[in-house]
Amino acid sequence: MHDIDSNPRLASRLATVLITFLVFLAIWVIFNGRPMTTRLEKSAEEQRVSSRVHRAELPTRIISTVHAVFVSQGVLRCLYYEGDYLFSDGNGFTKTSETAAFYFCVSVAFFIGDFLICCVQFEEYGWSFLGHAIAGYGTFLFVVLSGTAHYWGCLGLSWEISTVFLNVRWWLLEYKHKDSIFFTINTILLVVVFFIIRIGMSWPMSFTYITSCYKLTSLGGGDGSVSNFFFVWTSLVLIVLAGLNGFWFSKMMRGVQRALNKTSSTTKSD
Repeated sequence: MHDIDSNPRLASRLATVLITFLVFLAIWVIFNGRPMTTRLEKSAEEQRVSSRVHRAELPTRIISTVHAVFVSQGVLRCLYYEGDYLFSDGNGFTKTSETAAFYFCVSVAFFIGDFLICCVQFEEYGWSFLGHAIAGYGTFLFVVLSGTAHYWGCLGLSWEISTVFLNVRWWLLEYKHKDSIFFTINTILLVVVFFIIRIGMSWPMSFTYITSCYKLTSLGGGDGSVSNFFFVWTSLVLIVLAGLNGFWFSKMMRGVQRALNKTSSTTKSD
């Protein structure tokens, strides 16, 4: 693992974070002034909070989607072209990629904004989304500064693919397309993709990561190429995210069950 103080690319990476944050901020400002829909007005009234908080939902979703599409395709291409090199050390922790580092910087900028939004809209998002933002920001900032675990960072960011389907679902609900075939197709894709990526792939990957990382730390009798702090932090993050993903997936399945029960009831009444 590289020493943070001796990282010659530190200035350029921090500049990438700053520029990306400003781009996201510009997007947020541009779309924040749009009129609220009836659905958001009702939600704001029920929660007794300022409508300005809920008006921020559209730009927040747009930025989230832009980030998810941009970084997921980027890290997947990085894994395709540089994956063998990044894992050539046999553990995926010591080899680095400037391409991967660029996408990590973009995600750091996104999670900074995500953290701020989750703080302002805490009543809307709660601890789960705030925790997700803190975990993403802290982890990828350390990866960027230290230059370690680029292979695993790319795998982790590929999970963002499911976010696209989640936001499309919100848009279809927001603009009253719940009864369309597109809503049904997107909901099916959301559930399937979320399960495959954030449950079926991420849980075994997290276990492999934790066991491999531990062996490289002084705690695990390794050469100390990975710091004990990095191991503890990222392991806790992965465990928490595994729990969050399981919780969110259970909510999805309850929603699917309600939809199926409603469809069944409608069919019987006909």
